[in-house]
Formats: sequence, structure tokens, C-alpha cells
Amino acid sequence: MNIKQFTKDDIENITHKLEGIDLSNINLSKSNLIRANLFGVILIDSNLQGANLRGANLSRSNLSKANLTEAKMDPVYLVRATMRYTVLNRANLHTANLNSADMTKAKLNHCCLIKAQMSGAILNQADLSGAVLESANLSLANLCGANLTNTNLTNTNLNEAKYDDHTEWPKHFDLNQCGAIHIKH
Repeated sequence: MNIKQFTKDDIENITHKLEGIDLSNINLSKSNLIRANLFGVILIDSNLQGANLRGANLSRSNLSKANLTEAKMDPVYLVRATMRYTVLNRANLHTANLNSADMTKAKLNHCCLIKAQMSGAILNQADLSGAVLESANLSLANLCGANLTNTNLTNTNLNEAKYDDHTEWPKHFDLNQCGAIHIKH
């Protein structure tokens, strides 16, 4: 049976059995996937816009080029997930665990990342403009080329995070006090 033949309701009812399955290009917009075990699932180019993924485990999943605009992901587990070019605009990732996630060129505009765990995350050329990263942990993260303009970095841990000359910071942000490391290319 082809996975594309399932309805949204079918997918919601069997999410506990989806570990490692390929769901690329599937439309799960506005689906209720609360506490779903999607460990290692492949969701490349999938539409999860407005989906409810609260408490879901998407660790080691591949969400490259997926659309998660306005998704409810507070909390969600995305440890070591691949999220290259993923769109997360206005998504709620409050207290999300994104440790070591690869979010190269991801779009996180106006995203809520309050208290998010992002230690070791790869945010090369990611667009976080307007995001709220208050009390988030970005220690050891790679922020080279990232856009952090108009981002709230209040109490954000940037200890040993890497940035370069192309990283854009909020106006009046004091780089000398944050503990981040400037990388010269």
C-alpha cells in the first residue's frame, strides 16, 4: 500500500508506528500529531503548516524544505534533525529541543523560541529576523551568516557560539559581552 493513499485521519491514528518511514511530499497541514513518535521520519518537502506537533518526537528526522509555518511545537523534540531550507515562520517552538539540529538556510521569521535548547545547532545563513529567543540556549551554535535582526536575545546563552562577518545582529546588541566567537574566513 502506498502511504500517499492514507487520509490525514489515518496518519494521525498510526503515528506511533511511523518511526523511520518516508513521508516526503505529504500534506499534513493542520494535522493533530500531538505526542507522535516521528523519530527518524523523512518529511522532505512536506506541508505541515499549522500542524499541532506538541510533545512530538522528531529527533533525527529529515524535514528539509518542509513548510511548518505557524506549527504548534511547544514543546517538540528535534534533536539532530535535518531542517535545511525548512520554513518555520511564526511557528511556536517554546521550550523546543533543537540541540545539534541542522537548520542551514531555514526561515524562522517571528518564530517563538523562548527557552529553546539549541546547543550545537547549525544555523548557517538561517533567517531568524524578528524571532524571540529569550532565555534560549545557543551555546556552541553555528550562526555564520545568520540574520538575527530585530531578534529578542534577552538572557540568551551564546557562549562559544560561532559567527562571522556576515552574521547580522540586532541593533545595539553587545557582541563583546555575549561569549560568542568570531570566525574569520
